[in-house]
Amino acid sequence: MLKPKESRLVNLAVEASPHGMLMIGSDGTIKLVNSKAAELFGYPREQMLDQPIEILVPERLRQQHAQMRESYFANPRTRPMGEGRELWGARQDGSEFPIEIGLTPLATEEDDFVLASVIDITERRRVEEANRHFAAVIESSDDAIVSKDLNGVIRSWNKAAERIFGYTAEEM
Repeated sequence: MLKPKESRLVNLAVEASPHGMLMIGSDGTIKLVNSKAAELFGYPREQMLDQPIEILVPERLRQQHAQMRESYFANPRTRPMGEGRELWGARQDGSEFPIEIGLTPLATEEDDFVLASVIDITERRRVEEANRHFAAVIESSDDAIVSKDLNGVIRSWNKAAERIFGYTAEEM
């Protein structure tokens, strides 16, 4: 059990996180919410507390999420950010947005919890799509397009460069 001073430090750390932070009990209800999570999902913090976590999941995915949550609590393990755990979140107004989550199990004498760290990846997805589009334009160009790094090492060599110069990208 945390001492009052430790408890305050934990609350300060959760509140200071640049990510949305939610603590969910084994019954699937939200037990703790930081201001970033309230902002991400568009709810007042007080409205989120003691609600099922599925209020933050698009309605079409709620049953699937509840099953995943039960499975997670049956075999909890840390799932760090960057592991590729991308899902969809639902704001209070019903709009959906892509999210990435990290999960950390927390067991206490009273209950088992999971601390979820959540980020909105809308911008990341937009940039990835723009990069795919740009790469497709370069690859389909009739002009030779070659890129080099600051050390002069060739990093990309499109099909037109292969045709014009007679070397494959692998050879270059």
